[in-house]
Parts: sequence; C-alpha cells; structure tokens
Amino acid sequence: MSEQSISHGEVWKTRLCFGLFGVVLLVLFGRLAWLQGFRAVDNRRSVDRAQTLRDPLPTARGTILDRHGRPLAYDRPVMVVRGEFQARVPKGIRRIPLEVLDLLATRLAAHASAGREDGPARAELRRALLNRMHRAPHRLLPSNHKTRDFLQVDFLVAGALDAHDAVRRLRAEVERWRTDRSLPGRLHLRFIDELSRTYPDREFTLGPIGNFFIAAQKKVRRGKRVDLQSIEGFTGLEACRGLWPCDAAGQADFCEIEFKDSRRRRYWTGIGKRPESPSALATSIDLDLQKLAHAELRSAAAAVEAHYRSSYQWGTMVLVDVASGGILAMASHYPGRKGAAPNAAVESSFEPGSVVKPLVIALALENGKVSPDEQIDCTPTRPGRGRPVSGFPERVIYDDHACGPLDIHGILINSSNIGAVSVGTRLGRTGLKDYLVRYGFCTRTRLGLPGEVPGARPGGIAGIDKLSETQLGRYTAPSLSFGYELNVTAAQLARAYLSMLSGVRRELHLVRTISRAGKSVEWVEPRGARFLSDHTVARIRAAMVDVVSDKAEQATGRHLFTMLRKLGYDYDLIGGKTGTA
Repeated sequence: MSEQSISHGEVWKTRLCFGLFGVVLLVLFGRLAWLQGFRAVDNRRSVDRAQTLRDPLPTARGTILDRHGRPLAYDRPVMVVRGEFQARVPKGIRRIPLEVLDLLATRLAAHASAGREDGPARAELRRALLNRMHRAPHRLLPSNHKTRDFLQVDFLVAGALDAHDAVRRLRAEVERWRTDRSLPGRLHLRFIDELSRTYPDREFTLGPIGNFFIAAQKKVRRGKRVDLQSIEGFTGLEACRGLWPCDAAGQADFCEIEFKDSRRRRYWTGIGKRPESPSALATSIDLDLQKLAHAELRSAAAAVEAHYRSSYQWGTMVLVDVASGGILAMASHYPGRKGAAPNAAVESSFEPGSVVKPLVIALALENGKVSPDEQIDCTPTRPGRGRPVSGFPERVIYDDHACGPLDIHGILINSSNIGAVSVGTRLGRTGLKDYLVRYGFCTRTRLGLPGEVPGARPGGIAGIDKLSETQLGRYTAPSLSFGYELNVTAAQLARAYLSMLSGVRRELHLVRTISRAGKSVEWVEPRGARFLSDHTVARIRAAMVDVVSDKAEQATGRHLFTMLRKLGYDYDLIGGKTGTA
C-alpha cells in the first residue's frame, strides 16, 4: 500500500514538471511570434523615423585667428552619413550581388556630390562607395522565408558632408528605396552631426598652428568601463596645453562609443560630458607674411639646390615684430616632405656661426671690454689668412678675406672672425656665462610648441665653471665668440636678437589673447632688467645697416644692396648680419 501511494505521487510530480515545461515553451513560442510579426512592423517604423534623428554635436574646440582677424583654424559643422543596406538574395548566397551594389553606389554618389560639377570626383566617390560595400562583411539576417535570405552591409557614405542640398537629396533617396518596390533592397542612412576641424591655409600654417588627432581611451564612470574619445593636439598651437577646453588631465573627453561599423571600426555619438565653451585665440601671425615667408623659403631652397647641385637638410624662416615680440611668420621646409613635417623653427638646432657676433660685441661694448673707437689688429699672420688666439698660439682663427686694424663697426661689416674672437675672449668666464643667460641660449622659448629642443652647448652653461683656464682660453671662449660650440634653434636666435635690439631680456609669443566664455586674457610679456643701453643698441644697429650697404667694399651683405634699392627700400631701413655654420 505504501509503495503504491509513493508511486502515485511520483506520477503527479512528473506530470506537473512536464506541464510547467510545456507552459514555458508556449510562452517562448508566443514571444518569438510577437517579435517576428507584430513587433517587426514597429521596429521597421522606428528605423524609418531614426533616419531623421541627429546625434548631438561633439564639443567645439575653438577658433584661431591671425592678427587681422582672419581664420587660421575653426570648427566647421559637417554631417557624417553612414549607410545600412539590406537585400534579399537566394538561399545559400552570402554576398549581395555586385550589380546591386553598383546601382546603389551610383545613386548615392550622384546625390552626395550634389552641387559639384566635378565629374571625375563623382566617379571617384562611386568607386570608393562600391569598394567599401564590397569589402565590408555581409551579415545574414534572421528570416523564415523558404527560398530567400536577407543580407545586410554597413558602410560609410560621407565623412564630412556640409552641402545642405546633398543631405536633402540623400534623405529623398532613402524614401525612394523604402517606397519603390522595383529597387532591389532597403536603404537606411544615419546622419550624425559632427564638427570638422578646418584649416583654410593648412599648407602655409601647419608649423605654427599645427593640427590634432582623435584618441580613444578607457575610463571608469559609475563603476563601469566606458570608451571615451579625446581631442589631443599633435603639433603647433593645437597641442599647447591650457589653450583649449579640457579636463583636469588636459584632455577634452566628450563622447561615449555607441556604434561599430561593418568593419568593426568604432565611431562616436552622444555627449559624455557637458563641453566647455570653445576658445578663441588671436595670434600674432600675419597670414600674408606667412604665405610670403613660405614662398621665399621654397625659392631659396630651389636656388641652393641649383647653385650647389646638392640637396639640403631643412630650412626655416622666423619673422618677429620687435615692438610687440609677436611672431609674424614661422615657415619651415624639408626637401621631399609632404604633409606633416617637423617645425624646423623650434625642432631643429644648428651652430649659429657669425650671426652671433653682434650679440657678443654688444655685451662687450656695454661692459667696457672694448671701446667704440678702439682699433683691433685683425691682420693675418699665418698662411690662409689666419691669426692665433692671444696667449694660445696653437689655436688659429681664420678670416674669409684679409683685414687690417678694425673697430667694432668694421668687425661687424667685414664679419671678421679674428676681430670677434679678440673681443669675445675679453668677456672672461663670468662674461661668457652672462652672455648665454642674457640672450636665453640653452633654454627653450615660452612659445609652448611641442617638440622644441632647448639648444645646448657641451656641459651646459654651468659647465663653463668646470673648465680650466687653458680649456676656456684655447677652445670655449674663441668658439663661443663667433657662434660655435653652441646649438640654437631659429626661434631661440630670434629671441636673442629681440633681446639685443630691445636692450632687455624678452620672450617671443604667438598668442595675443585667449577668449573663452565671455572672458579674455591678454598676453603679458615678461621683461627682465635692462642690460644694454640705448647708445650701445644704436651702435650695433648702425653696423648691421652698413652690412647690407655699399659703404664698405668688403661688407658681407653688399650683394643685397642693389636688390633692395631696386625694390625701393631706402638706406637705414634694413639691416642684417650674414653667417655660415
């Protein structure tokens, strides 16, 4: 009796379990039927409505203007268009037919290039679209059709579309594919509002203005790891920290990753944090002078190649407004380099050579190491127009041409190495250190441009104290006097001349004002104590004017006088100093 009742209970338990399992199956089948039938219509309508939605704009970076208010870089609203194409193919086929993709590419290219009469550009866009769709994975979609399968391909239609007519025509094209049953598929487009960083004169302004790149990184927010997009400057002002809207780490992360395209490349939509107000940077750059410097640099490079029949390593030109200390132009040129290239004005160093002679003589004149009218014997006493350093006969200094007794004016006009060394060695150990410090050698400028090298000399400035009297008198002092045993950049040399012509330690700048959220901050130039009198500066300036005049037969810049006169420049308007390194 007991065994029969236990057996009877087990039967009811078994029936109950199978009954519950059957109910679960009914619920699952009902859910699937609802998703495939009733909900499918709602999903299709939602997708159609999503065609007109726009993702929010990412954070604006700001505007960079030249000294006359002309834009050098700005954020341009554009629209990124991504496509999703579905086609019905026979069972077993895993690629959408090429003729169908070609039809779609032709129609999209015609609309995306609306407003442009450039036929080759339209044909190139058609080929690009066809290549993207053909190379992208073709995904098989769930289908209960007996003889047909659905394939879907995701692709990029346009990366930076700013033509309103093209957007309107693309939206109309989506509607045609939705309503025209003769077209072999369904097209859906996603329109994403973005900002395109635009550089109107990129070819000329890449060095000082630079560019930026988009970086992806992972962060933890509310206990979850999310992917963020950040804007980071790559070169020029774009890479200067503190000029742009950024977080505490110096990066402007603003977008969470929501989508991946058919090739599993990520793209961003949706604001990750409320963006700060964009910056407006007013720079000291003069766009006209920047273009002129770029052209002159290329012309000089071509002349060097034609004359010496050999290539060069690099070239640079820096124009500075002495009154304000602002950089008017900063151009660089590398042979055979296209696109992004190093900014030679701050990234490439060299031995300045004879161009430092005015700096050395100005300091010696100010400190009473030489008088304006003193005649210094520059007569060569060794073969090859050489003369030994005073007290060190084994060290011989050579001139380009034979000179006799010269005052400091004549030393600069003739660019006499013998005369410059005779004056420079009088500065002594303390004076040479003061010379390097006053003119800012061996230190970076305050431009803040990435990649700037500090300039250097063996052992640095402090290393001069460790030199013996023989090492100082035989090697270091003579070499520093005419621009050797020292490396500088073009920007650092320009800063040194700015300080010499002003008589006080000065700094270059590129940014005049920064405006953000209705507030403006102006550049305040730091100035040191005066170390050159106006009288000393006037004497050096007069000598530099005569360097490019016809007053002296051996003036090293005399060949420029005729050219300057033909251009209509009067005497005393332009000065200079020649130099080789």
